[in-house]
This record gives sequence, C-alpha cells and structure tokens, in this order.
Amino acid sequence: MDQLMTAPENGTRLAEGIYDYTLDDRSFAKEIWRITRLDDAQTHLQTILSTEGQIRFGIDLLLDAGGLPTDMEARVNTPEGEVRGHYVFSAGGVQGQIARPGAAATPVQLALPANTLPLPESIAMRWLIGQAINLADENEQALTICLIPIAEEGGTPLEPRLVAARATVLGQETVELLMADVGATRVLLEWPGMPPQHAWFDARRFPVQWAWVGHAGAAGAGMSHTMSLTRYAWHEAV
Repeated sequence: MDQLMTAPENGTRLAEGIYDYTLDDRSFAKEIWRITRLDDAQTHLQTILSTEGQIRFGIDLLLDAGGLPTDMEARVNTPEGEVRGHYVFSAGGVQGQIARPGAAATPVQLALPANTLPLPESIAMRWLIGQAINLADENEQALTICLIPIAEEGGTPLEPRLVAARATVLGQETVELLMADVGATRVLLEWPGMPPQHAWFDARRFPVQWAWVGHAGAAGAGMSHTMSLTRYAWHEAV
C-alpha cells in the first residue's frame, strides 16, 4: 500500500499520519496521508485510502505558495475498473477530465465563485476547510464547496459539483485519540444530500477526527462513521 505513495523528488516533509475509519466502532478502512513543502514553495498533499488491504482511492493535491489549490489528480478503484480524474483550479473555476474504463474521457469545466474550496472525499484534505473557517466565530458561516465525490451514494465518482454548505463552531473539546488526548475545536458542517457532520480541528486547523451518522436510505444508514487519527506527526510548522 505505502509503495503507491511516492514522495516528491524535491522538498521537505512537513507532516504525515494515518486515519482509522470505523463503522459502529468496527475498523473498516485506513487513510494514509502526507504533506510536503516543495522547493518552489508549493505544498503537495497526498493521500490513499484502503479497505481490507486493497487501495480504494488515491489523491494528490498541489497548493500554491499562498495556500490556494492549483492541481489535483485522483484515481478510484471501482467494480468496473480504475477511474482517473485530473483537475486544474483557477480563480474562475475548475477544468480537467475524467477517464473511465472503456469510455472516452469526459471533460470537466465548472465555474466556481471566489473562495470556493475543493472537497474530495479524503478526510486529510479537509484541512482546507479548517483553514477557511473562523474558529473564533460561533455564528453560522457560509462555505462554497466544490465537492468531488469518491464513493458517494448515488453519485458519479470524481464528477465535481458546486455545493452551498454552512459551518457552525461548537466550541473547544478534548478528543481522545489512540496516541493522546488532543485539544480541538468542534465544528458542525452541513450541506444538501449529506447527514450533518462533526469535525474536530486542532491548533494547526487540521482535522484530527471527523464523524457522522449515515442517513436513511443510504449505505450504512443509522451507522456511526468515524475517522480518527491513529498516527500524527508534524516535522515543521506549516
């Protein structure tokens, strides 16, 4: 599994970790991630998720020197074969293509309002949400999200769409992780088509835990879905 996560040829490793994804407290999947600061001041965030030792998806995201997303590559293993997506983000939107087994590539072109956040299904990449939310403001905050689904119920893998979301800061809590107790800010996140989600962001605004209960009619309905860090190391300040 780890051999698929090839480190960039240049740069400095900033952070890395592993999430354990549980369904009703039963281990279901693991997400491995790492963050590298490249020599040209870009930031490279890479993650893979596996179930039962099989890779489910892998994502590479590039951020410019100002922390804005510029490029993303994603690959998803489906029953029909591997689906690949390539995306280029700009101030006006996202462009790219999706390649599916046995079919011509599908172009992607979606206009995005200013300050839209890309949101792949990866939990580690929701670090971008932590950066965007004012964790000191307990009023409801509006977020515009470019949702890029992986295994969303009824969705098309890797086909981006625009979503209006809202975030509500619920306050400080202590999260009991496997490695240690961590102080974090709890945030309620809501958007259409998904049950309410709870995220816990630490002092670096990184999500140390993410949880929701599956809604009726979906796979895992009524089940508690939790992703918690079981390994977490920062080598340099971001």
